[in-house]
Amino acid sequence: MTLFEECLDALGEHCEVLSEEKSNRVVEAMCRLFPVAINGRIDWDKVRVKKEIEDLSEISGFTNTVHDEALYLIWSDGSYPVVQSKMKNVMEAIDDITAVSFDTWLFNPTSSFVIEFYHEGEIIYGKHPQDGEPLEC
Repeated sequence: MTLFEECLDALGEHCEVLSEEKSNRVVEAMCRLFPVAINGRIDWDKVRVKKEIEDLSEISGFTNTVHDEALYLIWSDGSYPVVQSKMKNVMEAIDDITAVSFDTWLFNPTSSFVIEFYHEGEIIYGKHPQDGEPLEC
């Protein structure tokens, strides 16, 4: 079983593997809100609202109102499709999710936030101060 398959197994019925077309739309939407630097990370210098997360328990403080909104799992290895799930399910399977590839992003277009899990252990939450309608993917 691959790490990706283990991730899907850990998420169980609480996930949807997106098509290549839909995966591309989600990644493009994330990159519109959160610019990506040449090294493949989010360019945090261009994100005004951000916070480094020291402990995973801090994440619930930023995301406590989005438990039922779509959350997209994106990996730095572009060969994996984007997976859609919910925050509660993601946090229960976070170790399996971050094991899939070097870097992982949790992206919520409705509330315009991203959480980047960098392979050197850094976790950063970013929020886009979007006006108007939520972003559609």
